[in-house]
Amino acid sequence: MKKYLNKTVTIIGLSERTGIAVAEKMIDLGANIIISDIKSAEQLKPQLSILKKYNNIQYDLGGHSDKILNTDLIVLSPGVPSDLGIIKKAQETGIEVISEVELAYRLTEANIIGITGTNGKTTVTSLTGHILKQNLDCKVRVGGNIGSPLVTEINGLTSHDWLVVELSSFQLENIKSFKPQISMFLNFSPDHLDRHNSIDDYWQAKKRIFENQTQDEIAFLNYDDNFIKNKLNRIIPEIYKISFNNKYKKGIYYDNEGIYYLNGGNQEKIIDSKDIPLIGTHNILNTSFAILAAKILKLKNEDIRNSVISYKAFSHRLEVIYDKEYTVIDDSKATNPHAAINAMRSLTPPLIIIVGGQDRNASFADLAYTIRERCKKAVILGETKFEIKKELDKIGFKNFIIVENMSDAVHEAFKEKKIGDTIILSPGCPSWDMYESYKKRGLAFQKEIKKYLK
Repeated sequence: MKKYLNKTVTIIGLSERTGIAVAEKMIDLGANIIISDIKSAEQLKPQLSILKKYNNIQYDLGGHSDKILNTDLIVLSPGVPSDLGIIKKAQETGIEVISEVELAYRLTEANIIGITGTNGKTTVTSLTGHILKQNLDCKVRVGGNIGSPLVTEINGLTSHDWLVVELSSFQLENIKSFKPQISMFLNFSPDHLDRHNSIDDYWQAKKRIFENQTQDEIAFLNYDDNFIKNKLNRIIPEIYKISFNNKYKKGIYYDNEGIYYLNGGNQEKIIDSKDIPLIGTHNILNTSFAILAAKILKLKNEDIRNSVISYKAFSHRLEVIYDKEYTVIDDSKATNPHAAINAMRSLTPPLIIIVGGQDRNASFADLAYTIRERCKKAVILGETKFEIKKELDKIGFKNFIIVENMSDAVHEAFKEKKIGDTIILSPGCPSWDMYESYKKRGLAFQKEIKKYLK
């Protein structure tokens, strides 16, 4: 696109893969690049080695200086807070500040399915992409907060193709014109309060997914989530409702028997619950969202059903590691209390849970009640260990132990284990106090588990 030729684009945040992807894309479009990061060149050695082949990049490392104000556009990586002083200063001088998702939207003609919510985004995005890839006669790519940055997925796509995009609050808070043809809001509960100043700020960022939609676009809403039902009932796009409790005119009804598509009073059963390869009632909800997208795109029921059955879940998301005389499950992807609660409620007691991780100012009251209800023992670790202990003490749950590392956590879990029990790692917290990702945490858990398997 010639509009970026010889323009100066500043990218704030290089330590994530997004920063590199945006730099390479904008260089391809003829832009000059400034990269700014609070980390030093020494700390960013791996990233800088990838970009050393490019000549038209200036660096502003070890902090954010006024150097970045000499630019035509600023693109923020998702991990960069929007309230930085330098960003506010840039906006005051008239420099546009956008997210990588917004940039990708401006560079593509592809149709977009945008998926947000507190929990389940990755599952719904992946499953929707899986169904569409198997059945649509066009290109379908998956990106955003899952897998690759969106700017790396848009090459070669036309107005006949589809992007299935997982959207975090960080990506949505700096959109301007981004507009999905189909938007999904899965659920809402407090999260990321270390980054957002309040629950309301988090909510305001999330609901921006609908901001530019018109009556010609569609929104899928979880109508069993009262927060969503009560606050989003007047959005502009056409609403399709998903519920376990009610059969609405348009959308999906699901129960323990199956998933049903509703259209003006007509009902079609798409799949039996027993045929869904994902564990838990919350995953029937997740599957419902993906199925509804497939129905809106006019796929055949049999094709949808076969695609759902053939889907394989992501690692570290209720992943069954061992299932014989007892069961071991890796749910390291449960990075907030609500996700861990869903995991416990989807499994048959008695459970032994390993819980705890990075402190993000979340409330653990509901988590504690669910542990008392579903678990025979809790093994607690990480920055949040004393907060979780405090909530368990309040409700009189005594069978817990605090440990310092994953090796000790697994050892304590196996000390309590009996035939018929389920050991689950479902931290309810991010991993960054001890591990660089939830994946590394899950792999550490699995490594320790292998020492005890028969």
